[in-house]
Amino acid sequence: MLVRLIGAFLLTYFASRFTRRLPVGPGRSSGLLYAHGLALAIALLAVAAIKLPYGQFTLQTLGSLLAGQLFWLTLDGARKQLGTEHKPR
Repeated sequence: MLVRLIGAFLLTYFASRFTRRLPVGPGRSSGLLYAHGLALAIALLAVAAIKLPYGQFTLQTLGSLLAGQLFWLTLDGARKQLGTEHKPR
């Protein structure tokens, strides 16, 4: 269980860092939601593509990915509110 959660957090971290770099308009608060929504979709598609053929895609997998993505969304939202977010080059 812990390994699955750590894997979900790593996958959603890299997916959200990738989508945060996409141009969605400077300073838009909704851009953060779009980036994290897209990151969750990418993570879900990647995991589903690997696990569905073997029948291993479960609600627990979905919950792990959702928990990881919500964590990064909350962290990025807090950083944005505090003005300490890292701006990609």
